[in-house]
This record gives sequence, structure tokens and C-alpha cells, in this order.
Amino acid sequence: MGQEVEANLKKNAKIGNDKLLLIVHLLVLILKITTDRFPFNLYYVELYDRYRRVRSTIRRCISEYPHEDAYRDALCKLDAILTSVIADKRVKSLVKSLKYDWRIFKRLRGVLENEDKKLIFLF
Repeated sequence: MGQEVEANLKKNAKIGNDKLLLIVHLLVLILKITTDRFPFNLYYVELYDRYRRVRSTIRRCISEYPHEDAYRDALCKLDAILTSVIADKRVKSLVKSLKYDWRIFKRLRGVLENEDKKLIFLF
């Protein structure tokens, strides 16, 4: 029985050292973060929006998690990292500009696709 407890303590110590990495890894898996996208998609803008959702979830977890331990510390560190990105005025401005340009690009692409369809029907 003592060896089993010792093995669990070692396992928990290893996890404790990599808690931040584990949390980030789990969030990446849960959110299906990938770079496998259509070339004109705004991957980094989507990533920014995901950061906002993740930060919101982390803050909810922090507010509901009653213990002061390494998990809470890791969540607080992640919150601080994400907040530094999300709150940056240059990043916000760039995201806003890219979203505006994307809407124009989508409209233009839609017009061109409709023109292509009209040409197909003429032939």
C-alpha cells in the first residue's frame, strides 16, 4: 500500500510541474485549434476570438474553484497571459481592421462567384 501511495505522489508531482502545459494542451484539443484552414481564412483572428472565449471560461473556472492550489495558480497565469494579448490596443485594432477587410473580401468573393455562375449559364 505504501508503494502505491508513493507512486501516486510521484505521478502527481510530475503533473504538478507541467500543469500549465497540460491545461494549454487540453484547451488546444478541446477548441480544435489547427492551422489546417482555407488560405484566405483569418486564422489568427479566429485564434484571438478563441482566446477571448477561453479567457472567459478560465475566469468562470477561477470564480467557481474553491481551492487555493497549483491548478488555480495555473489558471490565473493563463488568464494573465490571455489578458495581455486580448487587452493590447494594437492587437484589438488590428483584429478589428482585419475583420472589416474580411467582410469586404467575402462580399467581393460572393459577387465574383455569382458572376461565374452567370457565365456558366450563358455557355
